[in-house]
Amino acid sequence: MEKKPKKTALFYESESKELALQEIGSDEVFAMLNQRWALMVLRELSSGRLRFNVLSKRAKINPNTLRDRLREMELLGIVDRTIISSMPPKVEYWLTKRGMDLCCV
Repeated sequence: MEKKPKKTALFYESESKELALQEIGSDEVFAMLNQRWALMVLRELSSGRLRFNVLSKRAKINPNTLRDRLREMELLGIVDRTIISSMPPKVEYWLTKRGMDLCCV
């Protein structure tokens, strides 16, 4: 029996991240940008890498909402993140090339 792709926030997961990113159309990106706070997050990240807490304070966004927006942006290949192992763990976010291209729009 063939395994069906799992439905995520905006698109279906594929075996590889590259294939999934190729399947994403402009409709999904525009739908994400139309959500509340998405453009604010994009603007703040255009200045460079930011930790989650710094981004939340700068943009004055509720942490739960920010988490949701960042997850969607990561799924669309607009934002990437790295986890810094320290106590407590820290997460840095930055725009990918695709995300930087959106800043010009």
